[in-house]
Amino acid sequence: MSDNTFQNLTILFEEVGQDPRERAWQQQCQQWCQQLQRATPNIELQTQRKEVADGAKGGEYIELFNQLVLAGVASGGFATIFQLFKLWIAQRPTAKITLQLPDGSVIDWKNLTEKQVEQKLAEHEARLSQSPIILPPS
Repeated sequence: MSDNTFQNLTILFEEVGQDPRERAWQQQCQQWCQQLQRATPNIELQTQRKEVADGAKGGEYIELFNQLVLAGVASGGFATIFQLFKLWIAQRPTAKITLQLPDGSVIDWKNLTEKQVEQKLAEHEARLSQSPIILPPS
């Protein structure tokens, strides 16, 4: 696998029966984010913000940690991220982690080995290398 750097990878954490707006769930997701930031300081991590749906509190936002955007992820450097995913799934048997690549391709991380994830990323890179590069008009 080449050592390209992916930008804007979207990660979505889901769990059966879990409301993504629930404070306890967001705290668990936030802890995972903190582990990721400590383990991979070169990766930029952006959380999502959502407006509170309470008319009395207009303009107030909550930070959502169950949907992240990562930037600066080297394609060969997913081992650390995968290990954190593996721990997350092991502790939550009904959890699902989805990775959306910049071209819209989706990888469901549940029940995949690290080798299978690497293979899917390599397939993604191969598809990209076969696609013609189209530059926007200047």
